[in-house]
Amino acid sequence: SIKVTWTAPKGTDVILGHYKAECYRPGQTYADCARLVNAQSLSVEIGYLLPNTLYECAVIAYPQENSKALGGAWTPSQRSSPIRTWPGIPIPPETVKMEEF
Repeated sequence: SIKVTWTAPKGTDVILGHYKAECYRPGQTYADCARLVNAQSLSVEIGYLLPNTLYECAVIAYPQENSKALGGAWTPSQRSSPIRTWPGIPIPPETVKMEEF
């Protein structure tokens, strides 16, 4: 998993509704995984990512839905520098033999 943190936009006259944090493999257009959090949250852990894999993450700020003038508007951040997930858990041996000496 990757923990993504960000700062709230400054000087906005829009009431934020939520954030969406997304992680992409470099060069990909579509996110491998994403999480939604409320507008008061400034971090989230994104799980279910491939082990030992490079990812770039971005955060999108969405206005509250009741803001009719901004219906469907959203503002994405730039993608982060690539970060590698931890290697996976080793697979246990399937056959173990013991011999008496």
